[in-house]
Amino acid sequence: MRTIALSILTAAAALLARAQGVERWSVKTSVPDGTNFSKAAKAPLADLLALKDVDGVTHNDKRYKTERIPAKADDKYPEGKLVSTTGWLHLVASETDGDYHIQISDPQTSGDNCLVIEVPNEGEKFTKSAELQPMFQAVRDLIKTKMLAGKQPSVSGSVM
Repeated sequence: MRTIALSILTAAAALLARAQGVERWSVKTSVPDGTNFSKAAKAPLADLLALKDVDGVTHNDKRYKTERIPAKADDKYPEGKLVSTTGWLHLVASETDGDYHIQISDPQTSGDNCLVIEVPNEGEKFTKSAELQPMFQAVRDLIKTKMLAGKQPSVSGSVM
């Protein structure tokens, strides 16, 4: 009985906590002006996994709270560039800010070396861009219907 009560309280707390995130939210839920959604650059997963942190930019850097980190001349994948990649879906989790936290990895590795993808809730409260809302919904619907039998991802993570 305690397990059931704890599960109900955990689920209720997760639902109540659903609110728009704050850390770089306007950057994470937007694309640069002029983005052509039909022209995503193909990016090998190995290239994306090998990306290094940007020199001189720290976690929660105030300079980039509401704007993208500027690209350097040799940046193959600058922030804001639309890319397409392929990998093994390792884990999907539901976050308190409404995002689906997705981890994809190379099939030969564990989930320890993975690319993290955040797919925001498509609702207007979370995603202001009407152009992005149906795209986010399509990804989330695919995960729910095809991979999780119609259920939301667990807050502790649904390992695939």
